[in-house]
Amino acid sequence: LWSERHRAGSRVAAATSAPYGAALLALLRFVRPTVLAGGDDTYFRRERLSDRRGPVAEIVREVADRIVAVDRRFRERGTRLVVCCTAEKDLVCPDLLPRGAATRPELYVALLAELARRDVFAADVLGALTAARREGVRVYARNDSHWTYDGVLAAAEEIARVAGARTDPATRRTRMTPRGVIEDVGDVLTAAGVDVRGAPTSSLARRLLEMRRPVLRLDRLAVVDDAGVALLEEGPPVNTRDWWLCGTSFSAYIDPILPHALMHVLQAPVRYQGLVLIGEGAAHPLMASWRAAGIEGFPQFLVWEFPSAEVFARGPVLRGLDEFFAIAR
Repeated sequence: LWSERHRAGSRVAAATSAPYGAALLALLRFVRPTVLAGGDDTYFRRERLSDRRGPVAEIVREVADRIVAVDRRFRERGTRLVVCCTAEKDLVCPDLLPRGAATRPELYVALLAELARRDVFAADVLGALTAARREGVRVYARNDSHWTYDGVLAAAEEIARVAGARTDPATRRTRMTPRGVIEDVGDVLTAAGVDVRGAPTSSLARRLLEMRRPVLRLDRLAVVDDAGVALLEEGPPVNTRDWWLCGTSFSAYIDPILPHALMHVLQAPVRYQGLVLIGEGAAHPLMASWRAAGIEGFPQFLVWEFPSAEVFARGPVLRGLDEFFAIAR
């Protein structure tokens, strides 16, 4: 009861504070109770909290067994899997959660230990993002579930490290450089049930949404070479057998941000393929799409990115696993 009281209070705060109060007035919608208003004007999506109930060992064993099965299939084909379980905002910023909202970082820590025990490469994204945040880096946007570009860079360094492929920053021939700003309403507003489809182009709606501060504004980064030429721009997937990345919107939210960052820290091409793990509808067949692009065989390394909510939030574990298994058939 005490927990529900605080959650109810958080929902009221979400409905009356910027940007939600302005959004409600501008768009005549209501905030769903899945939105939680935390500290520092930070908003969370209730359904994405890592608060799965049950013994840690039992939960971790179920998740690890599925990951190890995928790892085994790829090893049989000469590919080393690198697991990137993206630690979401609640795990990285538990101090900003409203009272009554729970998260269980011990699940993440235990999973990493279990995967290491079973010889699976797994990046400690939680540790990397937590360390960056201690240095004053904003690794998550206030009004969006996705990480910032700085958060992605920290994760990419950790992915390369765990795979034994991180290059010395002093020898890198590329650099990450600003290339403008992303202005978007953020997925938290959408999850809240606010109809914001016209907000990015409607000046009136945007002014109302931004009465207090921009709803979401992220610096865009690009990988450029010594001559200042941008690499890995939007276009056909990179045809490489060294590094492939399968990921969710955390890998390519607006821009292919994780492929960009990995290309920089690895100093190698990275082929990216979107992975449907979240949402409704049938997942697209990854292997069929790769073959349609003329890609056969398997890479040396395959980074598998999925958010922590897919394994530690309440609900089915790795709902899109069948799609990922299809790659290794």
